[in-house]
Amino acid sequence: SEFCMGCHFLEEVKWSKSATVIPDSAFQYCASLKRITNIDSVEMILPSAFEYTGFSSFILPRNIKALNKYAFANCDYLKTVKMTRVPYVQKDTFANSNNVQINCRGSTKAAFWAKMSGLPIYNPAHNELNAFLADMDTDIKKTKTTKNSESVKGGILWR
Repeated sequence: SEFCMGCHFLEEVKWSKSATVIPDSAFQYCASLKRITNIDSVEMILPSAFEYTGFSSFILPRNIKALNKYAFANCDYLKTVKMTRVPYVQKDTFANSNNVQINCRGSTKAAFWAKMSGLPIYNPAHNELNAFLADMDTDIKKTKTTKNSESVKGGILWR
């Protein structure tokens, strides 16, 4: 696909409301890209779709079903990604995006996935988050899967 790959001066994209997939490497190396609108219908973000982009924050649509490897890798300016649900996230989705925090409610599958992936969780509305995460650390050390999930090709598929 790579339809905008390397468009260095691209700052904003208005996505087609009917498109449910953001293709492989679609905006890879678009270092000035900071905003994308109309992504409510997006269900999948394929590998490297936003790798090396300039986003400082990203709100994943509620319909999202899969985040593929390197989708947001090497995004130096990415600080927060808000997610409400995460049915499937591949390993290395946020590889080398060292400043990113996952913004989600503390007791969600998104929080569990973020914690298992070693990503910090940010949620100013929940003061009990630190206690919850300490308990979660204990559970994660016991096992990398739970009865409600199964490991699938380097990611986690939630049922």
